[in-house]
Amino acid sequence: MVKSSIVVPSQTTIAASRKRSIDQDKDESASTPAEEPKRPRLALNADGKKRGQRLFGVLLGTLNKFKDDSQQMSEADKKRQEIQNKLQEKLDVEKKELAEAIKADREKKEEQNIALKRKRQREAEEKRDTVIVQQQEYLANFIKTETTPALYYRPSKLTPELEQRLVEQKENAQKERHLYEERREERSKDEEPETESVNEEKEQTPPAELDDTEEEAVVKE
Repeated sequence: MVKSSIVVPSQTTIAASRKRSIDQDKDESASTPAEEPKRPRLALNADGKKRGQRLFGVLLGTLNKFKDDSQQMSEADKKRQEIQNKLQEKLDVEKKELAEAIKADREKKEEQNIALKRKRQREAEEKRDTVIVQQQEYLANFIKTETTPALYYRPSKLTPELEQRLVEQKENAQKERHLYEERREERSKDEEPETESVNEEKEQTPPAELDDTEEEAVVKE
């Protein structure tokens, strides 16, 4: 029989060998200096700081620009407010002048209306007085009865008494005519300035526009 050359180590030998290997590894690790760990956070912090500075610079620039714009807007607002104040003052003055002009025009028209009413009233009184005077002058040639209503007649033959009566009636009619002429002259004097104001109003009043019917009538004429 051939003897085997392979020697199987015992369990004790294996354990001792393993222990020596572990101790050797420990010694090597103890003798070899440990490597310093990498520090990537420092680089990241530097980049973040630069980025923050850039953002801060942008923000500061934006704030400065906003400040400048605000100052410019403030100056523009002041100028705009000054312009508005001047316009408001001018508007107030124009409104006041317009109100005064309207008031003066209203008062003038009222005076002209009063003058026109007085003129028309005097014209009516003058027409009435004219009729009365003419009637008295005409009736002075007749004898008035004492009855009611009164009758006027002229007899074919007049007695001295009736003739005297007719003379007195004609004299009274002449007196009434004289008084009428005096009143008429006074009215004419008072009427001159009022007539001028009324004429001014008529000149200022524009002529009324003709409608289509009136225009056709004028053309036909």
